Amino acid sequence: MNPDRVQLLNAMQEFDRRLRITADWASWELNQAFKYAIELEGRRYPVKKIVSLATGAPVDQFSGGEGAGRANEMVERVGLRVVELSRSGAGSVAARAHLCEAQTIRGIAVEGSRFFMKSEWAPISARWPALSFSKSSVAEFLRNEYDPNRDFILYAGTTDPRRTEAEEHRSNLLSVLIALPGDPVRTRELVPWTSWQAVLTAQHMAWPWSLPVQCAWTLTCFPSARGTTPIAYASLGKLRNWGKLVEVIGDERSALLDLPIRWVDLPQPARLREAAARRTFLDTLRQEPNLNQEVTRMAGLIQGRVGPGGLGRRTVPERTIPADVGARLPELLCSKIEEQGHLCALCHRPLRFGSANKMLKCSPDRIDSSDPSYGPENLQITHLACNLAKNDGSTEEFEEWVLLVGGDEEPLSAQTGAHARRFGA
Repeated sequence: MNPDRVQLLNAMQEFDRRLRITADWASWELNQAFKYAIELEGRRYPVKKIVSLATGAPVDQFSGGEGAGRANEMVERVGLRVVELSRSGAGSVAARAHLCEAQTIRGIAVEGSRFFMKSEWAPISARWPALSFSKSSVAEFLRNEYDPNRDFILYAGTTDPRRTEAEEHRSNLLSVLIALPGDPVRTRELVPWTSWQAVLTAQHMAWPWSLPVQCAWTLTCFPSARGTTPIAYASLGKLRNWGKLVEVIGDERSALLDLPIRWVDLPQPARLREAAARRTFLDTLRQEPNLNQEVTRMAGLIQGRVGPGGLGRRTVPERTIPADVGARLPELLCSKIEEQGHLCALCHRPLRFGSANKMLKCSPDRIDSSDPSYGPENLQITHLACNLAKNDGSTEEFEEWVLLVGGDEEPLSAQTGAHARRFGA
C-alpha cells in the first residue's frame, strides 16, 4: 500500500484545497498529537493524513516514525522531506494556552520571531477578523517568508483620515496577529457579511483577498509607528511596497518586544466560511428555480427514507443522515451536483433540472448500498432511471449491465465522445 510521489502530491493539493481551512485542521501544527510534518515549498502537511488521502486507508493504519506502516518512511522513500515539529514558543500547545494571558509582545514571541508590518485602517477585531489585501502576491510572499509557528503580522494605521477614520489609530501601531498562510481566500468568506457590505457601500470596492487569522492581540496604548519603528513604517509608504508587507528588523524589532498587548477574541474562520457558503448556496437557489425544485425534492425524499419503516410485507432497510448534515442536507445535495459537474454519477451525462420526464429527474443514490448513511462520502446524484437500474448493485455492476444492453466491449467510464453518447440521458 505504499503511495508514489504523484499520489502524495495530489493528496497534499487536496489537503490545501479542502481541509486546511477547516476547524479540524486550521491549527493542526499546534496540536501535540502531531510530531512530524511533510515540508514542501514553505508549507507543512500532517504526514499520516496525507498518506491516508493518497492511499484511501484509514489514518489509524499508519504509525509515524516507528512501528509497522511507518508513514514517515513511505513519504521519504519518494523524495519528500519530513521534519519534526517544533514544540517551543508559540508553536506548542502548552504555550498556546497562555497566549491569551500575555501582557507584552515578548510574552508571545520566541527566539527568531520575525515581524512583518502591514498598513491598516483599524485594529483587528471581530468586525474584520482576517488579514486582507488587494494583491494575491501577498499570500505568495507569506508562504515563502512567514512561519506561523514563530512569526507575526504587525498592523500600522495609515495617515489617511479617509481610510483610517479614528484619529487615535492614524500612524500608530495597532495589532499583532498570527495568520495562516496558504492560498488566498475571498474576503467575503472570512469577514461578517455586515462588515463586508459596509465597506462595499463606503468605498465601492474592498480588499478582495484574505488569509484567516488564528490569534490576535491589540496594542493597548497604540504607540507611534514613526517613533517606534520609523524605518519600517516609512518603507510602507514607498511605491514598491504599496499593498505589501515589510519586515521590522534590528533595533526596531527589539523596540517592539516590551509593548503592552491585549488578547482579542475572534470568530473561527471555518464558521465564517460556512456562513458564506450558506449565503452563496441560497443565492444560487434563488437564481435557479429548477435547481431549487430538484434539491428540495431530493432532500424530502431522503428525509422520508430515513429510519426503519415498512410497505406491505417488504421491510424498508434503515437509512441514516449524519448528525452534522441534518439541516444542511439541501446544501450537501447542491454541492454534490457541483462536484459532479452537473453530470449523472453513473452514466456521466447531463442532469436535467425541472425535466417533465420522470426517468430523467435527479435522484440521490448511496454509492455503497450496504451503508445506510446519506453522508457526504456515500452520496452521489444520478438520473432516476440510472439509480433504478443500479438498484442495490455496485457501480461496476451497473456498467456491466450497460455493456450488455449497449453491446459495447469497454467500460462506460472509458468511453468518450460519440461512443459514450449512445448511453446519454
